[in-house]
Amino acid sequence: MNRGATKQSIQAVEIRGIGKIQMALTEGLVMIFNKLGRPEHDINSATFWVMVDNIVNVWFKVFPYEVEEFKKTVNEQKDNDRGIKESLRLGIGNQYAIPVSLYKMLRAFWPYISFTDKDFIHKFTERYPFTKTTKANL
Repeated sequence: MNRGATKQSIQAVEIRGIGKIQMALTEGLVMIFNKLGRPEHDINSATFWVMVDNIVNVWFKVFPYEVEEFKKTVNEQKDNDRGIKESLRLGIGNQYAIPVSLYKMLRAFWPYISFTDKDFIHKFTERYPFTKTTKANL
């Protein structure tokens, strides 16, 4: 059973500067997580991706300035793309990025998620192309 995001763990953290809307969205995520049966981190599970979709949607709503800045940074990185040979030499992990707040939200539900797993990266960037920092196919 995944115990990464329980109501108690969210209440135990001191939260400053978070408004009622953000708290309601966070509590909503915990409710969805529980209704989905607390899905494990399984990249082949539709339930896992439904939960990730919900987390990404909340991230868009709670952190609009980070979303805007992140997209701008990713577009700059794509403009300065190194090319396929250099990209392959550096490895796939350098070809996508996850913003800090989204990373923390995902970690809250799945503390042991591997963000460097090649299959996870491929599915994540396919589903959320805004995280891809290269023009090359991953």
